[in-house]
Amino acid sequence: DRISGPFSFHLRLKSAFPVRDVRLPGLQQEAVISEIGGSDENGTGSDYDVLIERPSGSRLNRDIVFYYRLDDSIPARIELVPYRADKNSDGTFMLVVTPAADLQPIREGTDWTFILDVSGSMNGAKIATLAEGVGRVLGKLNANDRFRIITFNNSARDLTQGYLAATPEQVRDWIARIQSIEAGGGTNLFAGLKEAYRRLDSDRTSAAILVTDGVANIGPTDHKAFRKLLKGYDLRLFTFVIGNSANQPLLDRLARESGGFAMNVSDSDDITGRLLQAKAKVLHQCLHDISVNIAGQETTLETPDTIGNLYAGQQLVLFGRYGTAGPVTINLSAKISGEPRSWHTSATLPEVAIENPELERLWAMSRISNLMQKIRLDGEQEQWRRQIVNLGTEFSLVTDYTSMLVVQDDVFEDNGIQRRNADRVRHERQAQSARVAQPARSYRVDTSGQGAFGGHSSPGLGLGTGPVGPLGVALLAW
Repeated sequence: DRISGPFSFHLRLKSAFPVRDVRLPGLQQEAVISEIGGSDENGTGSDYDVLIERPSGSRLNRDIVFYYRLDDSIPARIELVPYRADKNSDGTFMLVVTPAADLQPIREGTDWTFILDVSGSMNGAKIATLAEGVGRVLGKLNANDRFRIITFNNSARDLTQGYLAATPEQVRDWIARIQSIEAGGGTNLFAGLKEAYRRLDSDRTSAAILVTDGVANIGPTDHKAFRKLLKGYDLRLFTFVIGNSANQPLLDRLARESGGFAMNVSDSDDITGRLLQAKAKVLHQCLHDISVNIAGQETTLETPDTIGNLYAGQQLVLFGRYGTAGPVTINLSAKISGEPRSWHTSATLPEVAIENPELERLWAMSRISNLMQKIRLDGEQEQWRRQIVNLGTEFSLVTDYTSMLVVQDDVFEDNGIQRRNADRVRHERQAQSARVAQPARSYRVDTSGQGAFGGHSSPGLGLGTGPVGPLGVALLAW
């Protein structure tokens, strides 16, 4: 893993939405981070430059993980980013909603369940990192909180034998015990979750944090079995997947349907910060039972079966298509602590907008993701499979049903293969080059001057988890 020549990593972040700060876990001292200043046309956005350089012979033995945190003091907004190649083509848009609801702290105590994967693949640095992260979260619990710890490999075990009060003595004792946990065996994820959903107290706020790195290979593995297990329980599940080998689609769905969220965590990631982030979410109100629609033109909004909860510091990101340009009304409804709320704003879908051709592929990925969720739950149906194949071939995307093959130029000519991907990539790179030379453009469509939802600011919690939607990109708080 040593390089034969010099290594350079250069990242440029330009955002019309102000960014509070950025971070590279484990590389903060090595990376040269420059804040250039406001980058949108009004000078209120953010512009960061990140550079990492290493000489020949250096080792590349860890991931480069980059986080940015949005400025949570900015008034709420709705952004509508369009793309339409010409008047005769369908248009694509990305809708970004940053809520402004006044999400109040929850004062009563919380019951925390930690569900920890101690299978063989967690051995070594992973189990040590996991123990350190959970130990630090235990140290942050409030006096009126309770906790329990469940481990699973071939089977599940309730280490604490029920909930324990988060007293300083109990916390110190269990931090020491967690650090002595040894890994081994298979991965019976179903057993771990089943044990976690026992002994819940309906009179208290409950949350579960699941940390795993492997695909379930013992016990039930069918999506329907997991959904049936969780149905009817009022327990927010937050899942943290270490590496890329875990069953992310399943965990993402379980977390979203329970009102929690799922995150991928690199081996080089700040697991402690991620766990503390989930804790902060449960301590405040959130938007739930969310519904979004766009009225006024021929539009199709691509939404998952369940949007899930929207927490302070998050954004809702959805994609859609439109056939007719013109004015539209964006409607958002949700509940806060069971109380219905609704917000509305207006926008215009343009006849031509060529600045963001990448949106077409992002929309296709969103559509494919939603179709795959249906297949995993209800089984393969020809119409869904065909849609995925058509989208994969049209937009040059690798899916469960489509692959990409690298061939010589003469193969294209001999077989009459159209080079649609090359044309698409060329258009995207041209648009990227044009954007590099310009300030970040603001696509904000709420222009009342008071924010999208009546002038309230997003809660200043010092945290941010980033987009909620089919293509979520995690933003870590610290």
